[in-house]
Amino acid sequence: MRHVTSFRRIERARNDRGTEANPDPGGLCALLTRHVIEPFERLCVLRDAVVGLGSMAAGRFPDLGTIAVHPICASHAGSNRCRRCRELHLAEIGRGSEAHWHVCDYAVYCAIAPVVHCGACLAIVRLTCPSDQSHRALEHHVKLLDLLIEHFVIPQADFLDRLVCGRTLPPQSPVAADAPHPSISPRPYHPRIAQAIEYVEDHLPEPDLSVAGVARALSLNPNYLSGLFVDRLGQRLGRFILERRMDRAKVLLTRTDGMIKEIARAVGFAHPNWFCHLFARCTGLTPQGYRHQARRAGHAD
Repeated sequence: MRHVTSFRRIERARNDRGTEANPDPGGLCALLTRHVIEPFERLCVLRDAVVGLGSMAAGRFPDLGTIAVHPICASHAGSNRCRRCRELHLAEIGRGSEAHWHVCDYAVYCAIAPVVHCGACLAIVRLTCPSDQSHRALEHHVKLLDLLIEHFVIPQADFLDRLVCGRTLPPQSPVAADAPHPSISPRPYHPRIAQAIEYVEDHLPEPDLSVAGVARALSLNPNYLSGLFVDRLGQRLGRFILERRMDRAKVLLTRTDGMIKEIARAVGFAHPNWFCHLFARCTGLTPQGYRHQARRAGHAD
């Protein structure tokens, strides 16, 4: 049985839709609901997940407490811990335009996917669910959310241009501000990309996971599939697999006390020394050094 299929269907937060944070008179929230939120809900298989939406009205990050939130954390929306959560998300948004997530102090996965156009963050989509589920499944759903947003932004470029010109919006980081206009950015969602990502997530612990293996499972030519990743996501499939393994290793190093050789096996490396070499090349730190640094940062918070 594939891991993600063990989750129950999403419980929709329809009652929260009428009180979206910072209602947008230009209709951005309505468009995002129709083209991003609703398709995501139909595809989501995370247990007890809640997805909400907030616009960056007047250049302000929306109050997370006013966006659809999980029942577990609803009563804590105004607490110091949730304010710290908000600041963490705000800092990530300020550094760039990538989706991000973490586990809050109330054992809830909290993911934010920004809606960015021409270097400005126009809105955020928030996904929450209990953290007793696989982080692999969560990461898969965050990637799906990102793809849906990308697929929304490109055809809506004219509308978003008018929105950017007519409102005061917070700039992204210099790197994000210099990003190409959506007309020349990576092309939108492709079903084979989603299938390949799901296959990679399900087989990441297997040492023999490879571009050829993924292509064979999807009945595709390996060069075609890898080229599709470059065309749509800006990186080759082999690089994507390596980065996913490193991301998984970072989570295990931070959240578990597993030995380095155990973590290496868990992310698909039969030889710990090779894992350590690649990890250091990708992060600039040894696995043990990364663990110490992450835990020192956690204690400082």
